Amino acid sequence: AHGTGMQAVETSYNIHTPVEDVAAVTFSATSKTGFESVRSLVPKASSFAAGTTFGGTVDNAAASTAGASGYLHAFSHGGAGTVSVIIQHSTSGTASWTDLITFANVTAAHTSERATATGTVNRYLRTQVIKTGAGSASLGVSASRTPYL
Repeated sequence: AHGTGMQAVETSYNIHTPVEDVAAVTFSATSKTGFESVRSLVPKASSFAAGTTFGGTVDNAAASTAGASGYLHAFSHGGAGTVSVIIQHSTSGTASWTDLITFANVTAAHTSERATATGTVNRYLRTQVIKTGAGSASLGVSASRTPYL
């Protein structure tokens, strides 16, 4: 799935309900990066239990030499332990996966991070999620290659 990502700081937020059962939400934010076209690597709120899980392969049709950015959203984190999330890339999509972007370990719910990589980004992307401890975690991960996907 395609979408838009942005790392920003909220500057204003307003909910207006002029009529019953109708609401309008407006907000403003400031960003150093602006909007980025992203592809989902882990669908919103996918759940991970203890162990190592590899996400599905995303084919970007060609390699890029201008770097990438990744977005991690942790919606929940039940139990103990940590969650390590890595975006990996490969030239074949079946072998020789190498780490491209490594996010900070997730230890609590409602956290997010944008991380970047410079240089060559191979044609295929996937995620590696390593969950330790009891309980499960619910995550979403997406990536943007430059030039955008």
